[in-house]
Amino acid sequence: MARLPERFDPAAPLNNCDATAEYLGLSRGLVYAQARAGELPSVRIGSRLLIRTAALLAMLGEDPEK
Repeated sequence: MARLPERFDPAAPLNNCDATAEYLGLSRGLVYAQARAGELPSVRIGSRLLIRTAALLAMLGEDPEK
């Protein structure tokens, strides 16, 4: 699997929870909890919980192409 960027990348298909938390201004724990609860679009790959970037940006009403 390709390495994910350390900072939130709107062009990447997936972002890690740490980068997403920083982008949203939330705590890392809250992002993990919301992803597990289904409130944030996520996918688990092995033991990693990753956020689906396009779906998150759509939820926020942001254009992923910007």
